[in-house]
Amino acid sequence: MAPARAVLLTSMSVEVNQQIAGYAPDDVTTTMLANSATDEEKIAALADADFLLIHPGDISDAVLRSAKHLKLVQLLRVGYERVNLDLLRALRIPFAITSDAFSGMVADHAVMLMLAVSRNLMASDRGVRAGRWYQPLVGKRSYEMEDKVVGIVGLGHIGRQVAQRVQGFGCRVQYYGHHPLSPEDERALDVRAVSLPELFATSDIVSLHVPITPLTRRMVGAAELRLMKPSAILVNTSRGEVIDEPALIAALKAHAIAGAGLDVFDPQPPVADNPLLQMDNVVLTPHSASDTVERWSRTARFVWRNVAMVRDGGTPVGLITA
Repeated sequence: MAPARAVLLTSMSVEVNQQIAGYAPDDVTTTMLANSATDEEKIAALADADFLLIHPGDISDAVLRSAKHLKLVQLLRVGYERVNLDLLRALRIPFAITSDAFSGMVADHAVMLMLAVSRNLMASDRGVRAGRWYQPLVGKRSYEMEDKVVGIVGLGHIGRQVAQRVQGFGCRVQYYGHHPLSPEDERALDVRAVSLPELFATSDIVSLHVPITPLTRRMVGAAELRLMKPSAILVNTSRGEVIDEPALIAALKAHAIAGAGLDVFDPQPPVADNPLLQMDNVVLTPHSASDTVERWSRTARFVWRNVAMVRDGGTPVGLITA
């Protein structure tokens, strides 16, 4: 079998690209190209390429149309809002995301935000640093995880791992998804499906794990926030556009909900005068849920396994079909 050719087209550092390329199978030659290259350079690199590995995913239609031999476009992340899926379908080029490569680390981050908001971590930290040893604020605004109902919006790879983690804290899990699980899978995961309004009305913690699509954009707005308990918190490690941010700010200002843990914003980074930056009932992180020491080695192993699978006639993991 002749060696396959892969093009690694990213906006990442040379060091990260070299780390990823280092995991390539021996019978795959890899060309590294910066995302800032011209379309002409990309077209030349892809002329006889079998596989395209991209990050963050923005690539012109002209470049994709020129790549006549591609067997797979593999995204090195989960969010695929920058990818022209309609064109890839028309060209009959399979497209896959890294699906469960990031699941564990993002699930960890979501649970961390739940705990940080529930236990008022940031205010406690600031109080100790300022010499306020046991401020009355701590006991009044700290909540336990045990016996709480966690509502997960989107029970995919990440949502399932969040479910497993919070169950370890004694939480009960309910979920909403456009594609509900089978009764057997629900029993195995010990979760139950509910409508979106019921999830917001009855959950103590709502955690968002959906891609950004026309169906999910602004799916959490004033109506959904009004349903939430005053003691409930909202966690978002998916995409900022899933939430109507002005509506969330209004709910937090009015203490209509207890707090929020946000890893993503709309827009991001947040502008300097964004009220979220001044709220003490919010914990903020810089879209870093998947930023760990292990991230790129885990990603590399995943994507090259997919490449090998497709090369051998198989179906890649994380294939996007809709």
